[in-house]
Amino acid sequence: MMRMAASQTMRRLTVVAVATWMLVISANRVIAADAASAEPRSIFHHVHLTASDPKEAINWYLDNFGGKVTKIGPFDAVLSNGVLFVFFKGTREGFPGSVGSSVDHVGFSYADIDAKLKDLEKAGVEIVSGVEEEGPIRYAFVKDPWGTLIELVEDPTITGFHHIHLATPTPKETLQWYADAFGGEVTRFQGLIPAIRYGNVWVLAKKVAEVRAPTKGRSIDHVSWGFADLDGAAKELKAKGVEFVSGPLSFGGGKIAFVKGPDGVRIELVGPDKPAASIADARKSAADAQAKLNAEAEWSPLFDGKSLAGWAQRGGKAKYRVENEEIVGSSVPNTSNSFLCTDDEYGDFVLELEFKVHPKLNSGVQIRSQSFDEPVEAERDGKKRTIPAGRVHGYQVEIDPSDRAWSGGIYDEGRRGWLDDLKDNESARKAFKPEAWNKFRVECRGDSIKTWINGVPAADLVDYMTPRGFIALQVHGVGDSTDPREVRWRDIRIQKLD
Repeated sequence: MMRMAASQTMRRLTVVAVATWMLVISANRVIAADAASAEPRSIFHHVHLTASDPKEAINWYLDNFGGKVTKIGPFDAVLSNGVLFVFFKGTREGFPGSVGSSVDHVGFSYADIDAKLKDLEKAGVEIVSGVEEEGPIRYAFVKDPWGTLIELVEDPTITGFHHIHLATPTPKETLQWYADAFGGEVTRFQGLIPAIRYGNVWVLAKKVAEVRAPTKGRSIDHVSWGFADLDGAAKELKAKGVEFVSGPLSFGGGKIAFVKGPDGVRIELVGPDKPAASIADARKSAADAQAKLNAEAEWSPLFDGKSLAGWAQRGGKAKYRVENEEIVGSSVPNTSNSFLCTDDEYGDFVLELEFKVHPKLNSGVQIRSQSFDEPVEAERDGKKRTIPAGRVHGYQVEIDPSDRAWSGGIYDEGRRGWLDDLKDNESARKAFKPEAWNKFRVECRGDSIKTWINGVPAADLVDYMTPRGFIALQVHGVGDSTDPREVRWRDIRIQKLD
């Protein structure tokens, strides 16, 4: 804030974000409006950052600055204080950081930045400067792994994402350009720093000696405002002399345009495909677009209903066969756990299937699982253990027909044991139907793994030991029992999210 010195895009993210841009704005959010009207002219919509690994960046921001992963079509972004953080993909060596550009940094607000800074330091975040004070403002600086400078401030009115900070030789004139284009009134943050407030987000400006580098291609690539009627807004902005680089054009179920802000700030404008009379109407249009996207999302079968093509058995010697368009797993005495594994590996996905299990046969569905030709080490309760060569290990969505009824819980097969059982989830336990067909839904997004059984939420786990692996159908060992026991699976389909 007072700091004096301090490739190829993820096109699909932009496509879907445009179609659903209004969904991330809460219904009661205060938005910058013209003085003559209560209707907002625009909303501050998103910050688009560059990272060598967008998924890693999403998790880094969630871990260190909070917010939540929000559904933007089939993809994830970070939502903090009503603003989206989405990411371009770039090589770590291929783009410069934010310092030296016309958007110097972004800021987050917390009640106690001394404590927050200590937490970030313990987490290994790069500390640029400790807590300092200027008048009533307390602040500190850190940096993300991809070069974006981040300020911590104490603003009791806002928690989470707080501001972008422009660097310009002419703060007053620059902010007036934003006010004329997007609404709002030029004021001063805490009575000191030239600023405009857009709802819960501030746009601040500091004076520098000369014009900085444009933002395009840097770690803060661009910022964005949204309109209910982008075509109408574009006509007004062009009449005011705003320079359009592209658009408006239809894109991904919505409309986008790019304009050039003062000092080379790249600005994206977004809106619904059809003009809306108001922000509220645009929100409804976006909700309808999201529903359509969800309905049209591409699903792929993992089982062709006729053969075990695309699957391979690992582990024990249980029998697998195809019958009535179902995969049937049959127990065999005196053998270890058996797994029918997909040839392909999956990272982020939604998996759905149906299963029916013998009342005395434990089973499960492995996700993000692995098996190696050489022994590997894993840690449990602070102790390292060796996983033998060929041992299937990883997350398992439990199939448990016993009275315990933990079907849908998550067990770490061959490694750490139970990660999320259902002992405190009575509704999920009751959802399991003995000796009948049951339905699983499994969602894996980043470090989030969620399960449902027959539509009832079951496990909700945050863990990132294994971000990718095969899917497998387990037949548990039964010791020396010769009783015939079977588990059946059908309608196995997957929706890949990465």
